Amino acid sequence: MKNYADADPRISFKIQFRKNDGTRDSVMTKNLLEKQDTGEWEGRIDFTTTVPIYTDSIFIYPTITDADLLINDDYSSGYGYGYYHVGYLKDDEVRYESDEENKQCTLKWEWYLY
Repeated sequence: MKNYADADPRISFKIQFRKNDGTRDSVMTKNLLEKQDTGEWEGRIDFTTTVPIYTDSIFIYPTITDADLLINDDYSSGYGYGYYHVGYLKDDEVRYESDEENKQCTLKWEWYLY
């Protein structure tokens, strides 16, 4: 988190599965990162979910909050990062993502299908 050495970041993701007929299913991860007094962190945390059949595209919405005693500050950009034509991804083809719309934080993640 930029300029927040004593931040208490909570990071999770909303994953939205879109089909060609316009229907959408979504799943919300738990807090994948929950730290105290941390302005910067690097590491690996895994989350696995099942992609619904006939999914054409996947959109990922990062959620970033700074937990406080009275109120949690929301630093989410609200932007969804999508990949179309999911059926053409090769197994274990890693997709590298970065929340480029976020002005408060730098968040990078990767995802893949298997």
